[in-house]
This record gives sequence, structure tokens and C-alpha cells, in this order.
Amino acid sequence: MQLTFINASPRGTKSNTAILMEHFIKGFLETPGNICEVEYLVSHRKDLQPLVEKFRTAENVLLGFPLYIDAMPAGVKTFMEALAPLAGRKDLPALVFMIQCGFPETSHLRFVGRYCEKFSRRLGCRPLGLILK
Repeated sequence: MQLTFINASPRGTKSNTAILMEHFIKGFLETPGNICEVEYLVSHRKDLQPLVEKFRTAENVLLGFPLYIDAMPAGVKTFMEALAPLAGRKDLPALVFMIQCGFPETSHLRFVGRYCEKFSRRLGCRPLGLILK
């Protein structure tokens, strides 16, 4: 299975999302044949088009980001809006979200999680679910 992991944390490689991502990828790569490519949204701030194109051509995408004060970071929303022209295409990847926050319970993540699931359906991606931490 091919996976493109997009770390959408504004803190990039120094984020808690990156720590969780490393553990996820380590387990993912234990299955023979699995490959993973990592992209950092923060690296594409000035031009999202190359990342939109990577998304379009990917087989499976995991979009990971933190929850800041009960909301997704603005860069994540901007990226999701940049994907809007792809809506309805038949060749879009399956999409899963990893959302994390500093609260011990996941109740704060439920609303943005529902939004992400709805976004997947509206875009036309096969939703693979949510990872909430």
C-alpha cells in the first residue's frame, strides 16, 4: 500500500504531530510492500499547488494536524480549500485524518472530526476514518 502522509502542523518537524507520525509510519512500514512518503504543509505555504498535485496522484493520504483552541490551524483549512477544484474526480485518493490535541479525552476532537469526514465525502475521496489522540 502506498501512503502519502501530510503533516499539516504549523510547527512542521518539531511538532507533536510529527512524533505521532513517526510512530504510525514505523508500524505501517512493518507490513511488507507498504511505502510511505512524507510531506510537510509548512514547506508549501507559499505555493500549495505542488502539494495539491501530490494529493491528486496519491493512492492513500493521511492528513495529520493539531487542534488549536478547538479549531484546525488556518493552514490546514487553506490547504483543504485548495483541494476544492478536485471535487468529484474519480481518481482521488482514499483519505484518513490524524487529529491530536493536548487534552486527555477526545471529546474536543469530535466536531472537527465530523467536519473532516464530511469534507472527504464532499471532495469525493473514499473516507478511511479518523485517528483521534
